[in-house]
Amino acid sequence: MNDLINNTNNLEPPKKNNILKAEYGEFLSPKFSFNSFIVGKSNQFAHASALATAKKPGIYNPLFIVGKTGLGKTHLLKAIGYQMINEIVPQPRVCYRPTQKFIEEVIQAIRTDSRHELHERYSKSCDLLLMDDIQFLSRAASTQDEFFRIFNALFDSGKQIVITSDRFPKEMADVHDRIISRFECGMIADIDSPELETRVAILKNRAEAEKVKISDEVCYLIATHVKANIRELEGCLTKLAAHAAIYNVQIDSLLVKKVLKSHIQEVSKVISLDEIVAVVSQFYSLKGSDIRGPSRKAPIAKARQVVMFLGRDLARLSCSAVGEQLGNRHHTTVIHGYDYVNKKLKVDPTIKSHIKQIEAQLLR
Repeated sequence: MNDLINNTNNLEPPKKNNILKAEYGEFLSPKFSFNSFIVGKSNQFAHASALATAKKPGIYNPLFIVGKTGLGKTHLLKAIGYQMINEIVPQPRVCYRPTQKFIEEVIQAIRTDSRHELHERYSKSCDLLLMDDIQFLSRAASTQDEFFRIFNALFDSGKQIVITSDRFPKEMADVHDRIISRFECGMIADIDSPELETRVAILKNRAEAEKVKISDEVCYLIATHVKANIRELEGCLTKLAAHAAIYNVQIDSLLVKKVLKSHIQEVSKVISLDEIVAVVSQFYSLKGSDIRGPSRKAPIAKARQVVMFLGRDLARLSCSAVGEQLGNRHHTTVIHGYDYVNKKLKVDPTIKSHIKQIEAQLLR
C-alpha cells in the first residue's frame, strides 16, 4: 500500500499538445521552441547563445538578449525554458516572468510586508529564471532592490538567469549601476532586424504552420516592404489570409498591394553604413578610411561619432553592427558615441545643423 502511495506521488500530469507549465503559471509551448525559430544572419549569435545555454546551463550566466520590439527575444527566452524542461533530468523548475508582473509582485509584497517570502519563493523554487523586458525596471527603485537580492541569491547558487531587453544595459536609464554590472558580467547577445532572406523564410514557415497557401513571389513582395519586425510581418500574413478567406480569393500580388497598400506606399530609402561614412567623410573633408581607422584626433573622432549616431538612428543598425563596420569597435564605444551626439543635439546648434544637412543628403 505504501509503495502504491509513493508511486502515485511521483506521477506527473499529462502534457497537453506538448504545452508545458512553468512554476508561476505561465505556459511554454512548441510555438516558441528552437525548432520553430528561423535563424538568419541577424539573429544567429543570439540563437547560438540561447541554444548553448539551454543545453549547458551556466555556460553564459546571465545571458542578456537585446533587440528592438518584435525581433524574437521572447521566442528565444521561452525556447530556453521549453528545451530545458523537456531535456534536462531531473526536470528543472523554470520561472518565466514578464518584468511588469514582477513589479506587481513586489508592490504587493511591500503592501503586505512579505518581501522575505517573495525572496524565499524565487530562491527555493527556481532553477532557471527567465525575465522578459527588463528595461521596465527603469525608475522602479524599490523593485530594483528586490530584483538585485533575488538575482544575487540565484546567481550565487549557480542558478541560470536569462534576461531580455530592448536596449543594452548601459542604455538603460535610471537603473542602478550595481544591476547594470551584473548584466554585463555574463553574455550579451543582440538581435538585429531580419534581412530579406530571413523575412521570407519566416513568412513561409508561418504560412505553412497556419496552412495558408502563398507563393514564393508573394512572400518576397511582402518581405521587401515589411521590414520593421517579425510581429508586423506575421500580422500582415494574418490580414492577407483573412481577406482571402472572407472574399474567397487567392493571395496574389494584387491582393498584397490592395490589403497592404500602406506598407507598399510608405517604402523609405534603405541607408547603409557605407553610405553614411561616405557622406560624413565628404562633409567633414576626411577620408572614409580615417573614420574607420584607429586615429583619435578630434576632427576624426567627432565625425566618427556622427556616423555612430546616424548608423543607429537612420540605418537602424544595432550598436554591435555599427561597431563591427567601423573597424570592429566594441558596442560600448558606439553607445558612448551615440549618447554624446544625442546630448549635443539638444544644446549645440552647430552639430544639429550638421546632422540635418547630412541626413538631407543621405535621404535625397
